[in-house]
Amino acid sequence: MTREMVETAIKNAKKGGYENVEFKEGEIENLPIEDNSIDLIISNCVINLTPNKLKAYREAYRVLKPDGRILVSDIVTYGEIPLEIRKNFQAWAGCIAGALEKQEYIDSIKKAGFKDIELISEKIFTEPNMDERLVGKIISVQIKAYKRTNLKDNEKCGCGETSEIINDPCKDEPEEVKEDKCCESKSEDKTIEGGCCESDLVDEAKEDNGCGCGLNKDYPDESEIKNPDKPKVIAPDEFTKKLEHYAHTIGINDIGYVQITPELLINDKFIQYPNAIVLTMEMGKEIIDATPGPEAKKLNDSAYEKLGHISYEISDYLREHGYATEVAHPYGGIVKFSQLGQKAGLGWIGQSGLLITPKLGPRQKISAIFVSIANLPIKESNEHSWITDYCEICGKCIKACPEKALIEKEVCCGEKETEFIQKLCIGCSEGCTYCIEGCPFDQKEYNHIKERFDKMNTKLK
Repeated sequence: MTREMVETAIKNAKKGGYENVEFKEGEIENLPIEDNSIDLIISNCVINLTPNKLKAYREAYRVLKPDGRILVSDIVTYGEIPLEIRKNFQAWAGCIAGALEKQEYIDSIKKAGFKDIELISEKIFTEPNMDERLVGKIISVQIKAYKRTNLKDNEKCGCGETSEIINDPCKDEPEEVKEDKCCESKSEDKTIEGGCCESDLVDEAKEDNGCGCGLNKDYPDESEIKNPDKPKVIAPDEFTKKLEHYAHTIGINDIGYVQITPELLINDKFIQYPNAIVLTMEMGKEIIDATPGPEAKKLNDSAYEKLGHISYEISDYLREHGYATEVAHPYGGIVKFSQLGQKAGLGWIGQSGLLITPKLGPRQKISAIFVSIANLPIKESNEHSWITDYCEICGKCIKACPEKALIEKEVCCGEKETEFIQKLCIGCSEGCTYCIEGCPFDQKEYNHIKERFDKMNTKLK
């Protein structure tokens, strides 16, 4: 809104005799409203206009009173949206280019701290002369969610708690679990989206150095080729294939592509190139087998250094072919690598905060290269989101952590939430990999686990 629009609204309110209305000029990511002061927030197709939707929802969470709620109507996507449309300003203004995949949008609400998230309605959005590439991919949704607080002994809850026998996909025998239909709580200022060696620190990244994993540490630039004075911005498909082949030959397992958005950055560092190539490299079995201590740390550090060297080699390859680059060292603190890998469609973040991929499970190191290429083959969908539901049932990484850096806390109505205590993690300071070793995705094939999980869900339905 402009100041003139606000002034007009105030005049109209006075003209109509509305005394219980107040208009404030502000930003959706920085609301000029006091904490815990609002009962209800409504929004009609506005949040998708901001590039940082998680921050917008965190602001909404901040200003709501306990048990306050949001009711939003917005546009989300289903399937891949062409990059050409994503970069179109008119499409941004039309609420299309900035729209997230439906599950990613709902995950943003959840990460902000909201509970009891309910998808009230969804329908395919269409309009005359719609671009045929968007047909069936634009969804109008209405979502309701609550800001819940810890209720002592489940007071004021009034929910019904039921119990049933389900098959735990991590085990051969079924076990009894509780299905709760009410509220849970998570303190938003303590949320850390990450874990162990690939920690994605959010609010405490600058102040909690207990992990000792070298976050925010500067690494020497190993580039042997300078950035071109006039870098290319378009890469033919054939070059992308050659790049991937080259990366695989020097030790890279998987490659993804992503557009950098503010929530992927740890610090407010200027990134010159908005697109990135995401690289994963397998952690050797010797690291997994090693007992935490100096030798394990040495092996772990060596893996980070190796991926760092490879990343600079690929960067030089790109520069040699006329593209400008900047390397995000795997041991550095520029971006949240697990989230980067998830957004690139390589996998999904598990309960341990580590990226879980079909090829390597949680057993990989991640790096990235910011690049001048504007037409990277970016995926706009991710078929791995089911991992979240699987991890909530499994929880083996929690039990495997000897330092209690991953803890399961019981909140309202028997609900449980996982908290990662970064300063207790010895993943990088001592090379501990117990959470990886205990993960079923490190022991069994991805497709085998997915098949069993789908069968379990089918039986429950």
